[in-house]
Amino acid sequence: MKIRFRNRDWDIRRYPVTTNHTLQPWSAADEFMLHHLEEQKIGPETPVVICHDRFGFLACLLSGNNPLLVTDLRSQDKALAKNMAANGIKPDLIRQIGPLDSLPAGQELGLMKVPKSMDLFDLLLGRLAACLAPQGQVICGFMTRHFTPAMLEIAGKYFGEVKQSLAWKKSRLLILQKPKTDLPEVEPEVITLENGEEMRQYPGVFSGGKVDVATRFFLENMQVEAGSGPVLDLACGNGILGKAWLEKAPEAELHLLDDSQLALASAKLNFSGGEVHFHWNDGLEEFPDGFFEAVVCNPPFHLEHEIDISVALGFFGQVARCLGRGGNFQLVANRHLNYRTHLVKHFGKVELVAQNEKFEVLGCRN
Repeated sequence: MKIRFRNRDWDIRRYPVTTNHTLQPWSAADEFMLHHLEEQKIGPETPVVICHDRFGFLACLLSGNNPLLVTDLRSQDKALAKNMAANGIKPDLIRQIGPLDSLPAGQELGLMKVPKSMDLFDLLLGRLAACLAPQGQVICGFMTRHFTPAMLEIAGKYFGEVKQSLAWKKSRLLILQKPKTDLPEVEPEVITLENGEEMRQYPGVFSGGKVDVATRFFLENMQVEAGSGPVLDLACGNGILGKAWLEKAPEAELHLLDDSQLALASAKLNFSGGEVHFHWNDGLEEFPDGFFEAVVCNPPFHLEHEIDISVALGFFGQVARCLGRGGNFQLVANRHLNYRTHLVKHFGKVELVAQNEKFEVLGCRN
Protein backbone atom coordinates (compact mmCIF):
# COMPACT_ATOMS: atom_id res chain seq x y z
CA MET A 1 0.00 0.00 0.00
CA LYS A 2 1.55 3.26 -1.13
CA ILE A 3 1.53 6.78 0.30
CA ARG A 4 3.47 9.99 -0.40
CA PHE A 5 5.12 11.85 2.48
CA ARG A 6 8.00 14.35 2.62
CA ASN A 7 8.36 14.40 -1.15
CA ARG A 8 8.84 10.68 -1.64
CA ASP A 9 6.70 7.59 -2.19
CA TRP A 10 6.51 4.88 0.47
CA ASP A 11 5.25 1.31 0.20
CA ILE A 12 4.17 -0.21 3.54
CA ARG A 13 2.81 -3.75 3.87
CA ARG A 14 1.25 -5.89 6.61
CA TYR A 15 3.08 -8.81 8.20
CA PRO A 16 2.03 -11.56 8.50
CA VAL A 17 0.31 -11.38 5.13
CA THR A 18 -3.46 -11.63 5.48
CA THR A 19 -6.00 -13.01 3.05
CA ASN A 20 -8.44 -10.29 4.12
CA HIS A 21 -7.72 -7.51 1.65
CA THR A 22 -9.86 -5.00 3.57
CA LEU A 23 -7.21 -4.93 6.35
CA GLN A 24 -4.65 -2.19 5.80
CA PRO A 25 -1.20 -1.49 7.32
CA TRP A 26 -2.26 1.93 8.61
CA SER A 27 -5.39 3.98 9.23
CA ALA A 28 -6.53 7.58 8.91
CA ALA A 29 -5.46 8.06 12.54
CA ASP A 30 -1.84 7.36 11.55
CA GLU A 31 -2.10 9.80 8.64
CA PHE A 32 -3.67 12.43 10.90
CA MET A 33 -0.64 12.33 13.20
CA LEU A 34 1.65 12.96 10.21
CA HIS A 35 -0.54 15.83 8.97
CA HIS A 36 -0.38 17.37 12.43
CA LEU A 37 3.42 17.25 12.38
CA GLU A 38 3.43 18.99 9.01
CA GLU A 39 0.96 21.64 10.19
CA GLN A 40 3.11 22.29 13.27
CA LYS A 41 6.20 22.41 11.03
CA ILE A 42 7.88 19.62 13.01
CA GLY A 43 10.58 18.42 10.65
CA PRO A 44 13.30 15.75 10.58
CA GLU A 45 15.45 17.67 13.05
CA THR A 46 13.13 16.69 15.97
CA PRO A 47 13.78 13.26 17.49
CA VAL A 48 10.64 11.23 18.17
CA VAL A 49 9.60 8.28 20.33
CA ILE A 50 6.94 6.08 18.71
CA CYS A 51 4.69 3.57 20.49
CA HIS A 52 2.28 0.96 19.16
CA ASP A 53 3.27 1.27 15.51
CA ARG A 54 2.11 -2.22 14.50
CA PHE A 55 3.63 -2.48 11.01
CA GLY A 56 6.29 0.23 11.18
CA PHE A 57 4.27 2.79 9.21
CA LEU A 58 5.13 5.79 11.39
CA ALA A 59 8.69 4.64 12.05
CA CYS A 60 9.46 4.21 8.34
CA LEU A 61 7.92 7.49 7.20
CA LEU A 62 9.65 9.32 10.06
CA SER A 63 12.96 7.47 9.70
CA GLY A 64 14.59 10.82 8.96
CA ASN A 65 13.83 11.81 12.57
CA ASN A 66 15.96 8.92 13.85
CA PRO A 67 12.97 7.59 15.83
CA LEU A 68 13.11 5.44 18.94
CA LEU A 69 10.45 2.76 18.49
CA VAL A 70 8.92 0.98 21.48
CA THR A 71 8.11 -2.55 20.26
CA ASP A 72 6.40 -5.36 22.14
CA LEU A 73 5.71 -7.92 19.41
CA ARG A 74 8.18 -10.12 17.54
CA SER A 75 5.91 -9.93 14.50
CA GLN A 76 6.13 -6.14 14.80
CA ASP A 77 9.91 -6.38 14.56
CA LYS A 78 9.63 -8.57 11.48
CA ALA A 79 7.14 -6.23 9.82
CA LEU A 80 9.39 -3.27 10.53
CA ALA A 81 12.44 -5.04 9.06
CA LYS A 82 10.55 -5.97 5.91
CA ASN A 83 9.18 -2.47 5.40
CA MET A 84 12.55 -0.86 6.08
CA ALA A 85 14.19 -3.11 3.49
CA ALA A 86 11.42 -2.50 0.95
CA ASN A 87 11.83 1.28 1.33
CA GLY A 88 15.62 1.38 1.41
CA ILE A 89 15.90 2.55 5.02
CA LYS A 90 19.27 1.97 6.66
CA PRO A 91 19.03 -0.26 9.77
CA ASP A 92 20.68 2.28 12.08
CA LEU A 93 18.07 4.98 11.40
CA ILE A 94 15.39 3.35 13.59
CA ARG A 95 16.27 2.34 17.14
CA GLN A 96 14.16 -0.11 19.13
CA ILE A 97 13.44 -0.62 22.82
CA GLY A 98 11.12 -2.89 24.80
CA PRO A 99 7.95 -1.74 26.61
CA LEU A 100 9.42 -2.37 30.07
CA ASP A 101 12.78 -0.74 29.33
CA SER A 102 13.51 2.79 30.55
CA LEU A 103 13.32 5.42 27.83
CA PRO A 104 16.05 8.08 27.65
CA ALA A 105 15.02 11.27 29.46
CA GLY A 106 14.50 14.65 27.80
CA GLN A 107 12.42 13.56 24.78
CA GLU A 108 10.57 16.31 22.94
CA LEU A 109 7.94 14.38 20.99
CA GLY A 110 6.02 11.12 21.38
CA LEU A 111 3.59 9.52 18.93
CA MET A 112 1.19 6.67 19.61
CA LYS A 113 -1.63 4.93 17.80
CA VAL A 114 -4.02 4.34 20.71
CA PRO A 115 -4.26 0.58 21.34
CA LYS A 116 -7.53 -1.26 21.93
CA SER A 117 -6.35 -2.28 25.40
CA MET A 118 -6.67 0.65 27.77
CA ASP A 119 -4.30 -1.17 30.14
CA LEU A 120 -1.65 -1.12 27.41
CA PHE A 121 -2.45 2.53 26.66
CA ASP A 122 -1.92 3.31 30.34
CA LEU A 123 1.42 1.48 30.43
CA LEU A 124 2.78 3.07 27.23
CA LEU A 125 1.55 6.56 28.05
CA GLY A 126 3.17 6.33 31.46
CA ARG A 127 6.47 5.36 29.80
CA LEU A 128 6.23 8.34 27.45
CA ALA A 129 5.34 10.80 30.20
CA ALA A 130 8.29 9.65 32.30
CA CYS A 131 10.83 10.34 29.54
CA LEU A 132 9.36 13.58 28.21
CA ALA A 133 11.01 16.98 28.66
CA PRO A 134 8.83 19.56 30.50
CA GLN A 135 8.07 21.35 27.22
CA GLY A 136 7.52 18.12 25.28
CA GLN A 137 4.28 16.75 23.89
CA VAL A 138 2.67 13.41 23.01
CA ILE A 139 0.29 13.00 20.07
CA CYS A 140 -2.09 10.04 20.14
CA GLY A 141 -4.22 9.08 17.15
CA PHE A 142 -7.41 6.99 17.15
CA MET A 143 -10.44 6.33 14.98
CA THR A 144 -13.47 8.22 16.29
CA ARG A 145 -15.59 5.05 16.51
CA HIS A 146 -13.07 3.61 18.98
CA PHE A 147 -13.21 6.52 21.41
CA THR A 148 -13.83 5.71 25.06
CA PRO A 149 -13.84 8.13 28.02
CA ALA A 150 -11.09 6.00 29.55
CA MET A 151 -8.68 7.55 27.03
CA LEU A 152 -9.19 10.97 28.61
CA GLU A 153 -9.03 9.59 32.15
CA ILE A 154 -5.71 7.86 31.47
CA ALA A 155 -4.30 10.90 29.63
CA GLY A 156 -5.20 13.13 32.59
CA LYS A 157 -3.39 10.74 34.90
CA TYR A 158 -0.07 11.56 33.23
CA PHE A 159 -0.50 15.02 31.66
CA GLY A 160 -1.65 18.37 32.98
CA GLU A 161 -2.98 19.50 29.60
CA VAL A 162 -5.17 17.21 27.48
CA LYS A 163 -6.69 18.48 24.23
CA GLN A 164 -8.80 16.60 21.71
CA SER A 165 -8.78 17.62 18.05
CA LEU A 166 -11.67 17.95 15.67
CA ALA A 167 -12.37 14.91 13.49
CA TRP A 168 -10.48 14.32 10.24
CA LYS A 169 -11.45 11.36 8.02
CA LYS A 170 -13.28 9.84 11.00
CA SER A 171 -10.17 10.04 13.20
CA ARG A 172 -9.08 12.30 16.05
CA LEU A 173 -5.96 13.24 17.99
CA LEU A 174 -5.19 13.70 21.65
CA ILE A 175 -2.58 16.43 22.15
CA LEU A 176 -0.93 15.91 25.54
CA GLN A 177 1.39 18.42 27.23
CA LYS A 178 2.77 19.29 30.67
CA PRO A 179 3.85 15.80 31.74
CA LYS A 180 3.38 15.09 35.44
CA THR A 181 6.28 14.04 37.65
CA ASP A 182 6.74 11.41 40.37
CA LEU A 183 4.99 8.79 38.27
CA PRO A 184 4.54 5.26 39.67
CA GLU A 185 6.66 2.35 38.46
CA VAL A 186 5.05 -0.31 36.29
CA GLU A 187 3.89 -3.15 38.53
CA PRO A 188 2.36 -6.51 37.59
CA GLU A 189 -1.29 -7.02 38.42
CA VAL A 190 -2.50 -10.04 40.35
CA ILE A 191 -5.15 -12.44 39.03
CA THR A 192 -6.80 -14.73 41.58
CA LEU A 193 -7.93 -18.06 40.13
CA GLU A 194 -11.01 -19.98 41.25
CA ASN A 195 -8.83 -22.31 43.34
CA GLY A 196 -7.36 -19.31 45.18
CA GLU A 197 -4.00 -19.49 43.38
CA GLU A 198 -2.59 -16.19 42.19
CA MET A 199 -0.99 -15.38 38.85
CA ARG A 200 0.71 -12.16 37.86
CA GLN A 201 0.89 -10.30 34.60
CA TYR A 202 1.89 -6.91 33.28
CA PRO A 203 -0.74 -4.44 32.04
CA GLY A 204 -1.66 -4.92 28.40
CA VAL A 205 -1.39 -8.71 28.35
CA PHE A 206 -4.44 -10.53 26.97
CA SER A 207 -7.44 -10.92 29.29
CA GLY A 208 -6.70 -7.74 31.27
CA GLY A 209 -6.60 -8.82 34.90
CA LYS A 210 -8.93 -11.81 34.65
CA VAL A 211 -9.08 -15.27 33.12
CA ASP A 212 -11.11 -15.02 29.91
CA VAL A 213 -14.10 -17.30 29.50
CA ALA A 214 -12.58 -19.33 26.64
CA THR A 215 -9.51 -20.15 28.73
CA ARG A 216 -11.69 -21.11 31.68
CA PHE A 217 -13.65 -23.50 29.47
CA PHE A 218 -10.40 -24.95 28.10
CA LEU A 219 -9.01 -25.50 31.60
CA GLU A 220 -12.15 -27.45 32.51
CA ASN A 221 -11.74 -29.75 29.50
CA MET A 222 -8.02 -29.91 28.70
CA GLN A 223 -6.83 -33.52 28.49
CA VAL A 224 -3.41 -33.69 30.12
CA GLU A 225 -1.27 -36.69 29.18
CA ALA A 226 1.40 -37.56 31.74
CA GLY A 227 4.95 -37.71 30.40
CA SER A 228 8.31 -35.99 30.43
CA GLY A 229 8.45 -35.02 26.77
CA PRO A 230 8.31 -31.47 25.42
CA VAL A 231 4.96 -29.66 25.71
CA LEU A 232 4.24 -26.26 24.15
CA ASP A 233 1.91 -23.56 25.45
CA LEU A 234 1.49 -21.65 22.19
CA ALA A 235 0.46 -17.96 22.41
CA CYS A 236 0.95 -18.48 26.13
CA GLY A 237 0.02 -15.07 27.57
CA ASN A 238 0.74 -15.27 31.29
CA GLY A 239 1.30 -19.03 31.02
CA ILE A 240 -1.92 -20.22 32.62
CA LEU A 241 -2.40 -23.22 30.29
CA GLY A 242 1.18 -24.38 30.67
CA LYS A 243 0.96 -24.02 34.43
CA ALA A 244 -2.20 -26.15 34.51
CA TRP A 245 -0.43 -28.81 32.44
CA LEU A 246 2.55 -28.93 34.79
CA GLU A 247 0.29 -29.34 37.79
CA LYS A 248 -0.94 -32.66 36.35
CA ALA A 249 2.28 -33.68 34.56
CA PRO A 250 5.12 -32.18 36.65
CA GLU A 251 7.83 -34.12 34.79
CA ALA A 252 7.00 -32.50 31.47
CA GLU A 253 9.50 -30.26 29.69
CA LEU A 254 7.41 -27.12 29.22
CA HIS A 255 7.96 -24.52 26.50
CA LEU A 256 6.05 -21.23 26.46
CA LEU A 257 5.95 -19.10 23.31
CA ASP A 258 4.33 -15.75 22.67
CA ASP A 259 4.62 -12.89 20.18
CA SER A 260 4.54 -10.37 23.05
CA GLN A 261 7.47 -9.42 25.28
CA LEU A 262 4.98 -8.33 27.94
CA ALA A 263 3.34 -11.76 27.85
CA LEU A 264 6.68 -13.58 28.17
CA ALA A 265 7.77 -11.30 31.01
CA SER A 266 4.46 -12.07 32.72
CA ALA A 267 4.81 -15.82 32.23
CA LYS A 268 8.27 -15.72 33.79
CA LEU A 269 6.71 -14.30 36.96
CA ASN A 270 4.52 -17.38 37.32
CA PHE A 271 7.09 -20.19 37.12
CA SER A 272 9.89 -21.15 39.44
CA GLY A 273 12.02 -24.25 39.08
CA GLY A 274 11.28 -27.16 36.78
CA GLU A 275 12.28 -27.49 33.15
CA VAL A 276 10.57 -24.43 31.68
CA HIS A 277 11.73 -22.61 28.54
CA PHE A 278 10.52 -19.24 27.21
CA HIS A 279 10.48 -18.21 23.54
CA TRP A 280 9.74 -14.74 22.14
CA ASN A 281 8.47 -15.45 18.63
CA ASP A 282 5.40 -15.38 16.42
CA GLY A 283 6.10 -18.79 14.86
CA LEU A 284 7.68 -22.20 15.43
CA GLU A 285 10.58 -22.05 13.00
CA GLU A 286 13.13 -22.57 15.79
CA PHE A 287 11.79 -26.06 16.59
CA PRO A 288 12.64 -29.22 14.60
CA ASP A 289 10.10 -31.54 13.03
CA GLY A 290 8.24 -33.77 15.48
CA PHE A 291 9.70 -32.05 18.54
CA PHE A 292 6.60 -31.77 20.76
CA GLU A 293 4.53 -34.47 22.42
CA ALA A 294 1.68 -32.03 23.02
CA VAL A 295 0.67 -28.47 22.16
CA VAL A 296 -2.07 -26.41 23.84
CA CYS A 297 -3.32 -23.09 22.54
CA ASN A 298 -6.00 -20.44 22.82
CA PRO A 299 -5.18 -18.93 19.42
CA PRO A 300 -5.63 -15.20 18.82
CA PHE A 301 -8.14 -14.13 16.21
CA HIS A 302 -8.23 -10.38 16.93
CA LEU A 303 -5.60 -7.87 15.91
CA GLU A 304 -6.61 -4.81 17.88
CA HIS A 305 -10.14 -3.92 16.67
CA GLU A 306 -9.88 -6.19 13.61
CA ILE A 307 -10.94 -9.82 13.30
CA ASP A 308 -8.12 -11.63 11.52
CA ILE A 309 -7.75 -15.42 11.79
CA SER A 310 -4.67 -15.57 9.56
CA VAL A 311 -2.32 -15.85 12.56
CA ALA A 312 -4.26 -18.82 13.96
CA LEU A 313 -4.42 -20.51 10.56
CA GLY A 314 -0.67 -20.05 10.18
CA PHE A 315 -0.15 -21.81 13.51
CA PHE A 316 -1.97 -24.96 12.39
CA GLY A 317 0.51 -26.01 9.71
CA GLN A 318 3.48 -25.17 11.93
CA VAL A 319 2.08 -27.23 14.82
CA ALA A 320 1.46 -30.19 12.49
CA ARG A 321 5.13 -30.11 11.48
CA CYS A 322 6.44 -29.82 15.04
CA LEU A 323 4.12 -32.40 16.60
CA GLY A 324 5.54 -35.87 17.03
CA ARG A 325 3.74 -38.98 15.79
CA GLY A 326 0.85 -39.68 18.12
CA GLY A 327 1.18 -36.21 19.66
CA ASN A 328 -1.87 -34.18 20.64
CA PHE A 329 -2.70 -30.59 19.68
CA GLN A 330 -5.54 -29.16 21.76
CA LEU A 331 -7.08 -25.74 21.29
CA VAL A 332 -10.12 -23.73 22.30
CA ALA A 333 -11.97 -21.49 19.87
CA ASN A 334 -15.21 -19.65 19.26
CA ARG A 335 -17.50 -22.08 17.47
CA HIS A 336 -18.38 -19.59 14.72
CA LEU A 337 -14.76 -19.54 13.50
CA ASN A 338 -15.19 -23.13 12.26
CA TYR A 339 -11.52 -24.02 12.68
CA ARG A 340 -12.22 -27.69 12.02
CA THR A 341 -12.46 -27.06 8.27
CA HIS A 342 -8.89 -25.73 8.39
CA LEU A 343 -7.44 -28.23 10.86
CA VAL A 344 -8.41 -31.29 8.77
CA LYS A 345 -6.05 -30.01 6.08
CA HIS A 346 -3.10 -30.56 8.44
CA PHE A 347 -4.09 -33.36 10.85
CA GLY A 348 -5.23 -36.90 10.23
CA LYS A 349 -7.68 -36.82 13.14
CA VAL A 350 -9.64 -33.83 14.44
CA GLU A 351 -12.21 -34.50 17.16
CA LEU A 352 -14.52 -32.46 19.33
CA VAL A 353 -13.46 -32.75 22.97
CA ALA A 354 -16.09 -30.44 24.49
CA GLN A 355 -18.40 -27.60 23.52
CA ASN A 356 -20.89 -25.17 24.98
CA GLU A 357 -23.08 -22.53 23.36
CA LYS A 358 -20.08 -20.36 22.44
CA PHE A 359 -16.81 -22.31 22.54
CA GLU A 360 -15.40 -25.67 21.51
CA VAL A 361 -12.28 -27.57 22.54
CA LEU A 362 -10.72 -29.53 19.69
CA GLY A 363 -8.13 -32.31 19.79
CA CYS A 364 -5.92 -32.99 16.77
CA ARG A 365 -3.42 -35.78 16.02
CA ASN A 366 -1.14 -36.51 13.08
